[in-house]
Amino acid sequence: MLVIQPNGCPSDDTLIALAQHGPCLSVQWSDTAPPGVTYISEGQVVASFDPFDQESDPVPDDGSVQRWIASTPAGQEMWDEDWALATLITAEALCQSAVDDEWVRATHVAVP
Repeated sequence: MLVIQPNGCPSDDTLIALAQHGPCLSVQWSDTAPPGVTYISEGQVVASFDPFDQESDPVPDDGSVQRWIASTPAGQEMWDEDWALATLITAEALCQSAVDDEWVRATHVAVP
C-alpha cells in the first residue's frame, strides 16, 4: 500500500488498518506543515520521521528510523540528498511496480 497525501497525513490508526494485508508506506507534505514519511509493517510503525530533519522526533526512535532508511533500496545517501526521490524508489520496490505515467493514470482509492 502506498499512501500519498499532499495535505496532511492519515492517522497511524488509519495507516495500520490499511497495512493489514502488507506493508504501508505513507508520504505527506504541505505548504503549512513539515513533510512526513511513515512505514508500517505487521501492524507496527517501523519508521516515522520528517525527511528534512530525520533526528527530530523520530518514531519509534532514531536508531530504528536510521536502520530502516539504510535498509531501503534508496539507501541513506539518497534519503539525505533527495527524500522525494528516495520515497519513490522505496515505493517502487515495495509495490514491485514503477510509479510512472501509467501508474499516475490508473484508478486509485481515496482514503478519507
